[in-house]
This record gives sequence, C-alpha cells and structure tokens, in this order.
Amino acid sequence: MKVSSLIKKSSLLMAMAASLSFTASAQEASLKPGAEVPSLELEGVTWVQGEPVKTLDEEGKLYLVECWATWCGPCIAAIPHVNDLSQKFSDDGLVVIGMNVWEDGLEKVQKFVADKGEGMSYRVAYSGGRSSAFADQWLKPAGAKGIPFALLVRDGKLVATAHPSEITDDLVKMALSDDFDAEQFAAKRAEEKAAAEAEDKKIQTLMQQEKWDELKAFANSELADNPSKQRTILGIAAINSGDWAEIQKMVEASEGQERDMMFIRSAFMAPSTDDAKAFATKALETFTESYLIEEGNIARNFAPTIARARFLWLSGDQDAAKASITKLKEQVDANEQAKASGMGSILDKIEAKLTEGEFPPASTLMR
Repeated sequence: MKVSSLIKKSSLLMAMAASLSFTASAQEASLKPGAEVPSLELEGVTWVQGEPVKTLDEEGKLYLVECWATWCGPCIAAIPHVNDLSQKFSDDGLVVIGMNVWEDGLEKVQKFVADKGEGMSYRVAYSGGRSSAFADQWLKPAGAKGIPFALLVRDGKLVATAHPSEITDDLVKMALSDDFDAEQFAAKRAEEKAAAEAEDKKIQTLMQQEKWDELKAFANSELADNPSKQRTILGIAAINSGDWAEIQKMVEASEGQERDMMFIRSAFMAPSTDDAKAFATKALETFTESYLIEEGNIARNFAPTIARARFLWLSGDQDAAKASITKLKEQVDANEQAKASGMGSILDKIEAKLTEGEFPPASTLMR
C-alpha cells in the first residue's frame, strides 16, 4: 500500500499537529439519537445514482446516510467499506445513501461516481453545494464538524452518528434485528463515548504537558484492551521523546497503514536528535518517491512528500530535500484548491526554515 493511501484515512492536520480524536467529532447537537430526522426531499438535492429515497421510516429498513466529498481523502478511503456494507446487507434491509456535501459542482460528483463504477454501487445524491438545505437541516443539527460523517436511521429516527469505519457488520446486524432497542443502544453508546472522551482528555493533557514518560505508562496500563490505540500512543510518546531506536522497533513490528503512519508521524513530529540520521536513512529504503507519489493528487501527496523531504534532510541529502519542497510548492501554487487549503503557507514556513539551515518537525510550524 502506498503511503499516499493512508492520507485517505487520516486527517492531514492530525498528522501535522499530532492531535488525536478517537471519537466522532461533533459540536453541541440538537439532532440526537432518538430524534426524528428531516426529510431528504430538500431543495438542491439531486440523485446521482440509484432510486431516490423519499422516506426514512420504511418498516424493516436501516438507512445509512454517509456524507462525503470528492476533495476529501478520508471520505474516498471510506468508500470501499461503505460499498462492502451495502453489498453485504442490502438484501437484509440496509439502504446506503452517499450524500455529497460541502462541495460545489454536480458534474464533478457525477463524473467521480461514474469513474468509481461498481466500487461505489450504492445510491448517491448531491446535496446542493457548500451551502445547502441538507447541511442546514442535517449536518449542523447533528453537530458535524468534518467528513466523512455517517448517520444511521431507523423508523425515521436517528440511531447514531459515527465515522463510517465505526459502522461495522455487527452494528448493522444489531440495528436490523427485530429486537433492536434504539434507546438502549443510544444510552450504551453515550456511556462508551463519555468513557472514551475521558480517556482522550487524559491523553491530550499528557501530550500538551509533554509528559512523554507518563503517557507511555498510561498507554501500557490503561490501553491494554485496545492494542491499536495503545500502539498509536506509545508511538507518539517515542516520537516526541526523540527515541528513534524505539521508533525503529515499532516500525519494524508494524505493517501496512499503521507502519506508514509511524513514518509520517516520526517525520512530522520527532526532534532532530543524533540518531535521527540512521532512522531516516533506513526509512528512505522504503519511503521512495515511486512508493508515495500518486501523480496529480496534491492533497494525498502533500504530507507524505513533506515527510520524505525531512527524511532526506535528516539523512544528509539537504539539496534533495530542498528540491522536493520547491517542487511541491510549485504544484500547490498552480492549484487554486490547494492554495485555498493553506498548504502554501505551511510550505512557506518550511522554506523559510530551510534557508536558515533547518528542517524542524512540521508540527512545530503549526503552533
């Protein structure tokens, strides 16, 4: 798997700023589990693929409204999972609706869906653009602050909101069962969310205070029942401590996206200690240009390219590092959407540091 593919599953700002969120991001919501959901027959909504869904209360049906956009890497990464859910459970009553949101350009969406073909075989609708009735009546009341953002609906009422990856086979089976108790489910989910938020608050506090040894101890003692999250936190502790030897061990013990994220985080967050060169040199054996570049996709290449440039710098090839950043800056400057996202200002800060003979962790430039 290319490093660029992991950007589809992780926020660029998360990689840069090392912020963590293990629960769905939401502000104070008025559309909560148990509440009746609005109609989908709204001004601006255009059905791009599949039969329009006029009601969300048909008996025996479970509706998954998955909000996405063509510009959103994590949304695109979620499509195979959502498509898999649709194919597995449509005969059992699951109705999947891919609602394109926060994006202007119906034609762009139509082309994207057509190009996806069977890889996006479920119903797809265009909400009406960045400012739409759907956003006002669904996303804002549900407290959505980012996408992908999924809403589960049964009998016309909201069951849950979540990241699409949290909509598992078991959850779908449970929500489709005849004895499903939406209120009981909502209460249990709220309890779990409160516990997760308390856990994340502790993690965030230790990170903000830069108490890396305490963070490591917390991960070892409190996160044993969540190995993936535990490895993530232990990796962050090692990276911020500049413990490149430990980072190398963790990279060697991981694979796929988890390994790639370790590479990204280490490049974006770890200080330039004496043993960084050995790690960077080793990383470049895998982190080659052909490994990470997806031609023409600036958003997905952005963080991996910066990461590789820093590895080049740490390994001693400063000219190649500068050339890589210069090339990326030219690509961003030539792309209006990339410029509007703030990528250019980040690269300006990196270039300024390069002229001073430094290539600090990119996360420090986001503060």
